[in-house]
Amino acid sequence: MHITITAQGGPEGEEELRSLRRHLEDDPAIPLTPSMGLTLEAIEFVTGSSFDLANLVLALSAWRASRPVSSTLEVRQDEHTVRLSPQALANPQTTDAALRPRLPLPHLSYAVLIGVADHVPESGLRPLPAVDRGCLELRDVLGDSRIWGLPTGRCRLVRPQNREQLLDPVAHAARQASDCLVVYWAGHGLTHDGALHLALPDSREDDVPGTAVPFTDLLRRLGAAPDPPSRTIVILDCCQGSVAFDAVRREVEAAELRDIYVLAASPPGGDAVGTTGTGLTAFTQALVETVRAGIGNHQDFLTPNDIAAELRRIVPGQGGPEPHTLDPHSVGSRPFVRNLRAKPGTAHLSWPRRYSRALTAVAVALAVITGVGVWKGSSGTGTTGPCSEQVGLLGYSDALDTVAEPTPVQGLSALAVTGDRTILALGDNRPPRLHSLTLDDARLVPAVGDATILHPRDDKLSAADIDGEGMAVDGKNVLISSEAGPSIRSYRLGDGMQNGEIALPEGFEDSSPARRLESLSLSEDRTQLYAGMEGPLHIDGESAGRSQVRILRYTRSPGGEFGKKPRQYAYQTEYGLFLTELIALSGDRLLALERGYMPEGNSVHLFLLSLAKKPDISGTKSLSGITEDSWVEKKPLANLVNCPTAGAPHKQPQLNPLLDNIEGMALGEHLPDGRRALYLVSDNNANTKNQTTRFYKLSVDLS
Repeated sequence: MHITITAQGGPEGEEELRSLRRHLEDDPAIPLTPSMGLTLEAIEFVTGSSFDLANLVLALSAWRASRPVSSTLEVRQDEHTVRLSPQALANPQTTDAALRPRLPLPHLSYAVLIGVADHVPESGLRPLPAVDRGCLELRDVLGDSRIWGLPTGRCRLVRPQNREQLLDPVAHAARQASDCLVVYWAGHGLTHDGALHLALPDSREDDVPGTAVPFTDLLRRLGAAPDPPSRTIVILDCCQGSVAFDAVRREVEAAELRDIYVLAASPPGGDAVGTTGTGLTAFTQALVETVRAGIGNHQDFLTPNDIAAELRRIVPGQGGPEPHTLDPHSVGSRPFVRNLRAKPGTAHLSWPRRYSRALTAVAVALAVITGVGVWKGSSGTGTTGPCSEQVGLLGYSDALDTVAEPTPVQGLSALAVTGDRTILALGDNRPPRLHSLTLDDARLVPAVGDATILHPRDDKLSAADIDGEGMAVDGKNVLISSEAGPSIRSYRLGDGMQNGEIALPEGFEDSSPARRLESLSLSEDRTQLYAGMEGPLHIDGESAGRSQVRILRYTRSPGGEFGKKPRQYAYQTEYGLFLTELIALSGDRLLALERGYMPEGNSVHLFLLSLAKKPDISGTKSLSGITEDSWVEKKPLANLVNCPTAGAPHKQPQLNPLLDNIEGMALGEHLPDGRRALYLVSDNNANTKNQTTRFYKLSVDLS
């Protein structure tokens, strides 16, 4: 095997590559000598059949542990090329998984299957009844656990009626997939000035640029993902599909796209074959049958190139054109799905057990470099580590899940740090309670103290009328946002009695009772109070599955009161998620937590928000018509499904067993590496059978 390692990042990358070369030369397990690979551009060496990739993984990880690294490495093994970011190098298992031929991980992958079957009469385009059937068949194949096992919630069928309904799901999928992204298009392909356009239901052949979607727009949505997937496979079952190749090449040359593979049903100027006797197009029928049945006398996985070669054999035999491929980054040689007709005796490589101790030592060293430490919880001592470049898992504990005395701890929906080792936790059960938690320096096992029940001031209300979701400590008082009402009220910390209320703008009760005021945060100087709606007002609604919600910003008067007319900001959540928590940072910045639930588990994301120069939309009747630059800016920090599982148990299906219904979030102490501690807690909804009250500690870079 011929291995080539290069580094991105200009002069700094060259210096880091020289450092890596010296490190590899000193490693007796790496067949690299001082007389080999002396070019400035790359490290090259050749291995024999007995070489174990684990040696290279350990060498790379040990080098990463020995110094700060900012460059991304590109490692090419014959035709298999991967990129390893500093974040990936910080996790030996991640590095190993990237270097070894393996299937993409289903819970870190995503597929969006787009089909347009019907057209308005004036379009001049014939209906394509095979389109819908093809999308459904491909979904079933990708979801088959014997073949790939893509979760239902990570395979989305789209039947777009307009441009946004076609492009927004693609952009969402690109943000969701960290491993493999599959984009399948079935419908009419139209051309204009040599460029491919995707036909919508009302597209017309006599006005292609004005009515159809340029394929380049889809590519740019893929390229705009802040943390793109490790590979993207685009499948085009349409006429003129290969016309798209020039656009792909341009985007690749402009460095807007990486690691993309395109499989097209037809060459430039060619038509795809219509419906076969199975109700599918010839191309999709061959695709589905090849993936579903496998290829005989072959290895135990199929690469995109394997599938394409089989389609080139099958489709022309049915009178169709020969499918074409474009593979600028050798994605086509990487495993894609399992081969159900593999020849006997083939098996995937697995991590050698003898390296487990070495991996542990490397992980400990990396913890010092990256600021990711191990804080053991009561539920296990599994591996901790990075969730993203900005966020790392320090530990978790399920100790609160079993607390019944002196007061049952359940339904925790908010956290507030009150001292070096003390945290308040708000239970949203009826009546609501404030639990005092004390942290141990060495172990993430909170000790539970007394609970304070919150009491309303109005005799017409009972404690059961408070559905506490957000919390902010304000001196000797605590502010609580409630979905019931909704409301923001002040209570004395000493006895839990209400002593004030903050007025809400009119119309905030015109929303789903379960998606009202969820988050509450006070700025460090206690002059600004932020409150966020979990879901939209009825008049604001959603856009392509993304909630359009309002964030309130109250300013405290010199007399200590919060004004009755807060500024309002427009915020758009990610697809299928809701705004659950906010933390006020310096200036106009906020830390936001969005979460949602699908049948295969919870989804939890962290974002940095900026309100700077964003308009006050308090006078805007509906958010549906506001301009793009009116929305609050957001920067993704982490998708927590990418955190280490840490050996966490789970009571219900989860993409990552570490996750549960996370609702509470509080910013903690400064860590030695300059990051901040971030505490999270999950709400078990008093459902101890299926959900867990779990306490988390993370590190977060807020720079």
